[in-house]
Amino acid sequence: MYTIPAFTKLRPISHILWDIDGTITDPDGLPNQGVMAKIINLGMHNIYHSFATGRDADWIIENLINPMQEFHNFSVVRNSLTFFAEVGSIEMSFDPTANILQTINPEIEQHPLYTNENGIRQILRDLTYDPDKLPRLNGRKRLKASEEVIYDANNQGFVIDHIVCDVPCYPYVWSTSKRAFATFEKIRDEKGGITTFNQDPFNEIILRAIKNAGFENDIDTEVISTAINIVPKINGNKLGKSWASGRAIENIYHKVKGHHHYDISAVMDQTIAVGDGKADLDFTRPLFDAKIAKRLTRSDIPIIFVGSEQDLPPKTDPLRANIVIQATGYGRPLLINPSMIELQPTKGACVVSEVLDFLKQWDYFRQF
Repeated sequence: MYTIPAFTKLRPISHILWDIDGTITDPDGLPNQGVMAKIINLGMHNIYHSFATGRDADWIIENLINPMQEFHNFSVVRNSLTFFAEVGSIEMSFDPTANILQTINPEIEQHPLYTNENGIRQILRDLTYDPDKLPRLNGRKRLKASEEVIYDANNQGFVIDHIVCDVPCYPYVWSTSKRAFATFEKIRDEKGGITTFNQDPFNEIILRAIKNAGFENDIDTEVISTAINIVPKINGNKLGKSWASGRAIENIYHKVKGHHHYDISAVMDQTIAVGDGKADLDFTRPLFDAKIAKRLTRSDIPIIFVGSEQDLPPKTDPLRANIVIQATGYGRPLLINPSMIELQPTKGACVVSEVLDFLKQWDYFRQF
């Protein structure tokens, strides 16, 4: 189910940096119950957990925090858990009365995309279908010949009239939930399915609008299979999981520095990432500002990779050297009944669960 290509790189683990989608969720998109229980159990032993995703804060609350709150002892460990929406732009934690706190990263607070400088968010929004301007489906059965039903990523149906609505980025709908980022989500069908097409022409339209508005040095795009993300740039770096990794590690450093003589390099020494996609390898190269970066004694952290080989970059990519445990793509036989044997899932949460058991058995988890 997994292999350990770099056994000598395994070190004591006091902080785990998690991807969410496909890593700790089942195929239905819900958090894997066994993995959640093990995360909370590790929290009981003072292991810190950070969760970083490109998803928005509301999605994290609904799809991760609320399900986790149902577990026994969540209230005991919640201060060991931090959630980072929009790859680190929004930090989510809990106050003493268990209310969820949302904090915009200070570097984002003055960013043009967040402040909507010169109306840039509206300029971008006008390029695609805007849910706030579309009539909702609401069970409507009869359509005009010029009308079509579309669905967003939350399975909300809308009616578009092609005579009235004419937008350049027509295969997308604007995400109304993003605050620091912006997203053109691919239109879904009724079952949540998306189509595959060449997104480059639409990406060029967005980039041209950003350049014409004078923000090409501040804003960039990221094309993924389900969307085009419009991403802030900080100090010339496009925000992604490297940036989120840096914010997560800094957060843990501030939690432990008052109790231990730790610097950020020491926190990195006891941090491991877990992910299932190519972008998650960026966790292994956390980004810090220049003052912190020049004091570091190391530049990367290890990762447990639970995706498929096809989800990885070419073997020549240097980030692959940071993989210390990797899913093999081969599942163990699972006896369904005397006449039926199936293979267990070979990636994602099932592999995560097995790896956590191995690491616990061999005493790799240690508190700071």
